[in-house]
Amino acid sequence: MAISTTQIKTWGIVQWQAQVKHVAPSEGGAVGVMFCWCRNPASDGPDYSRVGTADFVVKPSPGSAATTKFAEKLMNKAIGAANVNTLPILRADPRFQAILAALGRSKQGVDNELSRNMGPASKALYDLQARWNSVWPHYQNAASLLVQELAVGMAEFDKVMHDPRKGLGALLGNRQLMVNLGKLFAVDAVLGNGDRLCSLNGGNILFKETSAQIYSVDSQAILVSYQGLLALGAITVKEWVQQILDTNAGVQLAEAPLQVQAPAFSMEKLYDVDHWWRSMFRGHLQNSMQRHGETPPGEAVWHFALIWFKQGVEEGLRAVDSQLSGLNWLGVKSKFKSYEKRYGASGNLDWTNFKIRRMYVRMVIADRNKPGTAAQKQQRALDRVVAYAARKVGASAIM
Repeated sequence: MAISTTQIKTWGIVQWQAQVKHVAPSEGGAVGVMFCWCRNPASDGPDYSRVGTADFVVKPSPGSAATTKFAEKLMNKAIGAANVNTLPILRADPRFQAILAALGRSKQGVDNELSRNMGPASKALYDLQARWNSVWPHYQNAASLLVQELAVGMAEFDKVMHDPRKGLGALLGNRQLMVNLGKLFAVDAVLGNGDRLCSLNGGNILFKETSAQIYSVDSQAILVSYQGLLALGAITVKEWVQQILDTNAGVQLAEAPLQVQAPAFSMEKLYDVDHWWRSMFRGHLQNSMQRHGETPPGEAVWHFALIWFKQGVEEGLRAVDSQLSGLNWLGVKSKFKSYEKRYGASGNLDWTNFKIRRMYVRMVIADRNKPGTAAQKQQRALDRVVAYAARKVGASAIM
């Protein structure tokens, strides 16, 4: 039975020692999450082999947890994404070591089981130990541990795509899901999160099977500051803006040696969704199906899926613009600042970067019916945003 983070928030060191009975690392992802159970198996108890019976999850954050909290909040406000109500436990908090100890007991249990095995151990046990050894340093060296509620009824795009009972055709033919993915595309653009759609990662596209509602799991804001990049070497304001708007190269700042770099969102994709769909989304999915020996959907399925997706992008842009306007904008700014204050500032959570993205979204909306090619509209947006950024961070750095 899933436990809310509101309840877990009240746990002290003793509760973390007593409550957690079993922990298992997820199979996918470079770091993944830890599934945690607070009950022992019994006739009516959980099945540790089925992660859907876990009570909550824990994942490491190499830098400020503000990037995750801000992303969750904006996704929920703008597109109604289901929230996992992340509870960050900072490294300075005494509970941090208590959580590590609770996780570590299960790791030690796997090690002990292998050492006691007098015969050849099963491959599954060796694989489990290898997974623990791979991800454990990320938890030990984390700046904070993020406790999150179990996403009940959650489906993963990649897994459904290769499920013979469902498949890619069922996903593309789900109008509500395609519309919701379009909305997700828009909000990820303003958050700078490219590790989902901009650079396609179907393992990070998570939704409710019953309603197609998007989950905010595996979300973060990647809003890299100019000053942060400047500290790494020579860079101009124009180069910084170009990285924000039309490339993914060299954008994200690593906040820890072990941090896995995620791609940022190239915002020029908003001006030419058709090209992104053909080259990234459809191309990636068709190649994946070919590798699995699966037959891709017919042309009509792709045709309508694109129509619904673009409808979602338009709705998502309007929803994002609404959240970044008027009193809503003041509320977003307040949350941004409060998360920074509570969980620590981050070079990947920069207010000027966010304002540049906000400006770009508004220009995409305003340019929709104006003359010019996608490239010409992108250039107009780039020129305007560079001029704005130069005023904010120093005109002398523009060239």
